[in-house]
Amino acid sequence: DGDDGDGDDGDNGDGVDCSGVAAWDEKTIYNEGDQVVHAGTLWEANWWVQGKTPGDSGQYGPWTEIGTCNAETGLKPSISTSTFVQPGETVEFDGSDSSGLIESYEWDFDGDGTVDATGEVVTHTYESTGEYMVTLTVGDGEGNTNSTSVTVTVSNQTGFPENFFAPYVDVLLESQDPLVESVEKAGTRHFLLAFVVADTDGDPAWGGNVKVGADSPNLDVGSQISDLREKRGGDVIVSFGGLQGTYLPETTDSAEELKNKYANVVEEYDLKFLDFDEEKLVRSESGREKVALRNEALVMLKEEYPDLKISYTLPALPSGLPSHATNNILFALEDAAERGLEIDLVNPMTMNYGSEYELNGETVIECAKSIHDQLGDLWPEKSAEERWQMIGLTPMIGQNDVDSNVFYQEDARQVQQWASDQNIRLLSFWELVRDNGEGDRLFNNTLIDSEPYEFSEIFNDFNSV
Repeated sequence: DGDDGDGDDGDNGDGVDCSGVAAWDEKTIYNEGDQVVHAGTLWEANWWVQGKTPGDSGQYGPWTEIGTCNAETGLKPSISTSTFVQPGETVEFDGSDSSGLIESYEWDFDGDGTVDATGEVVTHTYESTGEYMVTLTVGDGEGNTNSTSVTVTVSNQTGFPENFFAPYVDVLLESQDPLVESVEKAGTRHFLLAFVVADTDGDPAWGGNVKVGADSPNLDVGSQISDLREKRGGDVIVSFGGLQGTYLPETTDSAEELKNKYANVVEEYDLKFLDFDEEKLVRSESGREKVALRNEALVMLKEEYPDLKISYTLPALPSGLPSHATNNILFALEDAAERGLEIDLVNPMTMNYGSEYELNGETVIECAKSIHDQLGDLWPEKSAEERWQMIGLTPMIGQNDVDSNVFYQEDARQVQQWASDQNIRLLSFWELVRDNGEGDRLFNNTLIDSEPYEFSEIFNDFNSV
């Protein structure tokens, strides 16, 4: 949803003169000294800032509160709406959460300063793609007004852009937001859904408990994916594996049968991208036969679905993917290259390095550079630019499982900037529910001082559309 209109009351006297000051806009760049009106309050920028909501970052944030705008009625407008829509879609704009002695609601749907509609709840249809600033101005009938704005993106682009941010979402966790709601909160239309493994019948199932495609009162992945595509133009990557459960390659010795199990998942959700994070298979040499079986099955799957993209999410260190002296991590790619299997994305887990390594932005970038060199050995026919486009990065935000490993906001900013400059394919992190600041344990919180969806906001700047 859009701006919630909350804010501090500030000056309780006659207030300050906010006339002529524009409402804050999340897309506008502000420099030191620039002033905006937000939630009935006048704010001044402390330094260069874009996208940071006034009042959300506390006293040490980029905004200083000057005071409440001088409307005795305390007018505080609020807009609730979808901010990612399709051309031709009718959008509802709801101002009912606005507060104060409001007598009038005036809506400007494209930021040109004209009143396009009046009323507490209105609708508008955008026929053309683009970004549109929507402004609600509320008045008390005595000449006092206050405004707030949101930006609506109208796009018919679907699927995956050249570069994108897609956080992991553990679909089995309770209190998980629907994907369409996470679009607004995380600022991205793309997600990595975890994890599909085998149930007791050897069939693909979420967490080994809910069969893919089966009706479940607690898990309706199919409808969520459909809503994400139809209402937001987004898409998902389904990830197989994780750290627990029985992997599908462990249920059969037949590459054909394994291929069919993967194909069932592709068909059920009309998938364009699969991710394989089968950590147990690659962490020990005993899984080599199954790694090879999986690669053989994926060769057949790609023949059946030639446009399907394949991602391998693998454990990594700053030095890159470990050799296969005691594991199958690098072997998984070596075997794929020998079989002619096109791997579209190599996604290292830049997390839990161990106490002997320092986890920060520099070592995450070092890992990507090391893997870029390794990919050159495996696919020498690919250019340096093509190999950068094969790379993703997935840190664990905040506190990692290893106590000495912490990935801070400044690390995220450094990685995001480097990834944008280098034109890699994907930025992700483990995991979205940890970024909302509501939990108090490692599985649902970063366990560091952070604002809700702060890491998402940082990584979302990586999106190319």
